[in-house]
Amino acid sequence: MDTEVEQNAPVETETVNEEAAAPSPAPATDLPELPLGLPPEVVEKLKALTPETYCLHRSWGFGQIKEWDADSGKMIIDYTEKAGHSMQFEYAAESLVPLSNDHILAKKAIDLSAVQAQAESEPLELVRCCIISLENGATSAGIQEVLSPDVVPADKWKKWWDATKRALRKDGHFYLPTKKSEALTLLDAPSAMGEKALVDFDKAMGVKQTLTALIQVQKFWTDIKSDEVIDKIVNVLNEAIANSPAAKEHELMELAIARDDFLDNAGRPADAGPLAVVKLAPEDAEKMADLLDMLPSSKHGKFLEAIKGGRPDVWPVLFLA
Repeated sequence: MDTEVEQNAPVETETVNEEAAAPSPAPATDLPELPLGLPPEVVEKLKALTPETYCLHRSWGFGQIKEWDADSGKMIIDYTEKAGHSMQFEYAAESLVPLSNDHILAKKAIDLSAVQAQAESEPLELVRCCIISLENGATSAGIQEVLSPDVVPADKWKKWWDATKRALRKDGHFYLPTKKSEALTLLDAPSAMGEKALVDFDKAMGVKQTLTALIQVQKFWTDIKSDEVIDKIVNVLNEAIANSPAAKEHELMELAIARDDFLDNAGRPADAGPLAVVKLAPEDAEKMADLLDMLPSSKHGKFLEAIKGGRPDVWPVLFLA
């Protein structure tokens, strides 16, 4: 049986949510026998670390407290990879994070088959449990580490996760970040998706991020619908267009087309000012054709439509090109 001798190790709790942490402390009279002389703060923490409680250690991971031994001043813990490990009460109080039975790790330990069934019948609720349990650790990779291969087989993970992500987006109560390092989060209501999209738009830097963020704003526009927001977004886009280097003419045009798509979605006409699509296009028809080749195919229709209406003199040349 191993014996823990560390005394001052830090506690690592970043992946544990308080909602899924310790159950309500039991009255002191219900505690197993403790050695005399333990500091009051240690006794208080031990109330949530009684036998049968699941816990998390920064180095050894998930485990369950099996028994207390007052004579030796230690508790016995079965970790996943380290069964029958003993820890001094004071060190355990400082280094263990108690988990409630609602934590995803505890639920797997209690009834793995039930969690496996939930992955099939209620994948969104299972992801919700992971988000609450793992908190900042609820990234795509973090959720996969917890659920695969014991809940979802490794060879079925990608198909399951892709389908689940589609359902999460459709549901509207989950935020799925674009960055792999960012955690999934819960939203109070679908309207919060629009608020999150606006925050991401404000944080966007560069053409690519701005275009990606704008797509999300449009996706949840029905939850936003604000003339003030329309003006703000158009101003941001026009400023980005005006400041784009001339050498990146295709990026400038992408922003202008995206702006007009946004305006159309918001019920307003396309920009007809000095930064209109047709006015930003090259004068020369051949250069215009070159620009068309550099644009994503998804933008070709809008670009050609704008040129056909605003530059009928070059339209035949551009069309034939």
